[in-house]
Amino acid sequence: MEVRVKLLLRGGHAWEFCCEDDDPIVLGLVSALPGADLGGNLPPDGLVQIETRTGERLFLTRSSLVSVEIVPVADPLRFVGTRRLAKPSQGIPPGASAPSPFWLADDALPGDVHRALIAHALGQEAAAPPAPDDARELDLGALAQPVADALGPLLAHGAVGLDGPGPDDLAFQFRLLAIGDAQAVPWDAKEEGVLRSIYHFHRQPKGFTGGGIRLFDRRLEDGAIRATGCFRDVEIGDNCLLMVREPVVGAGLPVHCPTRAFADGLFAVCGTSRPGPAGE
Repeated sequence: MEVRVKLLLRGGHAWEFCCEDDDPIVLGLVSALPGADLGGNLPPDGLVQIETRTGERLFLTRSSLVSVEIVPVADPLRFVGTRRLAKPSQGIPPGASAPSPFWLADDALPGDVHRALIAHALGQEAAAPPAPDDARELDLGALAQPVADALGPLLAHGAVGLDGPGPDDLAFQFRLLAIGDAQAVPWDAKEEGVLRSIYHFHRQPKGFTGGGIRLFDRRLEDGAIRATGCFRDVEIGDNCLLMVREPVVGAGLPVHCPTRAFADGLFAVCGTSRPGPAGE
């Protein structure tokens, strides 16, 4: 049976579409409501993506969803012009483009590890050599294992969500970076990895703007995946983890920090995962 789904979003915005009543997005949206059980078929990336047959797309976070209204379509003629969901794509046909998939996790580190990581990063201002143009690399030190222990299971879960290898076939490597004014998270497009991860954290109150990730849509040309001119900018909040699967074309967006103070900038743990037994 076809149903009409109407979403009420924060700020008074509404968006509606039609789909089959057993479409996984219906259960996912209901599960995403405030106070609802987050199990079931809720998309694991923390961000719901809806695409219609005409190519129109809606991206919304769980926190922006206020209510979901589901009404059976008794008279299809009344909804001839209504948006209808596109069928999930199993690949990118030659000449067509598709959004780069990603997975976003909130509250990635336990509170005590998150606070310790902030203090640890801030304590390295004098030790980290200045880098006017590039992000400064810091030392994870004693927090390397607690961070890996917390992020590793999330990345393994994200790999499954992005149709990657299982958790026993991944090995993770992490780098701690300080990103100051006019700098961005480095993105080496030539680096081949199963998953790329970017974890953001910063001191409160936040002393900068920007610093997200730009993900370009992909198109299959001559057997290779290339970037198109279309993109979406993904904001990564404090204590949040973004995961993308290679090959994805992206770029870090510059940070704007008016004070230019080390402590007011963005900090990131950037990771790559490669095929191999966990822990290698």
